[in-house]
Amino acid sequence: MQPYDGLECEHCGLFLGSTLGLHGTELCGLCRRASYSFDQARSFAEYDGVLGALIRRFKYDAWFPLAKPLARCLQEASGRFTTGGKSPIQFDLILPVPLHRNRQRKRGFNQAQLLAANLSRLNGVRVGGRDCVRMRDTPPQTGLRGAERRKNVRGAFAVPEPGRVKGASILLIDDVLTTGATLDACAAALREAGAAQVRALTLARARKPQPES
Repeated sequence: MQPYDGLECEHCGLFLGSTLGLHGTELCGLCRRASYSFDQARSFAEYDGVLGALIRRFKYDAWFPLAKPLARCLQEASGRFTTGGKSPIQFDLILPVPLHRNRQRKRGFNQAQLLAANLSRLNGVRVGGRDCVRMRDTPPQTGLRGAERRKNVRGAFAVPEPGRVKGASILLIDDVLTTGATLDACAAALREAGAAQVRALTLARARKPQPES
């Protein structure tokens, strides 16, 4: 597996083929027109090839030993966060994107939680528990377009104890970023609860709509 090393949107981390659509900025068209609730997002590589196959094995076939090497991919991708020339980002908390209890009961585990736990062992940042929860059992995002995805997860997340995240710099973890709707909704809940910064980190960036969580 090779990490993406090309041009990417400064904000959402969208993989870009050239600078033609940037119009002299460092932002993709979507980020110029609107803003996500997270401060930045980065992904290790595209959701295809070996990486895509491993994510599917891990997520749908419960190949738990893959969590450790996949977390190393996340650690590598986290080095692409930018700080405007300031010192490296210091995170206070790693939070996996939560599953609703019904879906987690059906699947038996939360893949983002396993990734977050293994990443924590690599970077020493503690993993949050139920600092952010999924309140609604939303339908899967698969097959939905961008606006439909955003509507599907709007207001789906909540922070039970805002004091636990107030002023914190949070690293939000998931496996795949497609439109960013799920990560955006989760980050919105955290920012509303008082989080100072929220950065999103995923294993893969999907070219076309694929399952996010």
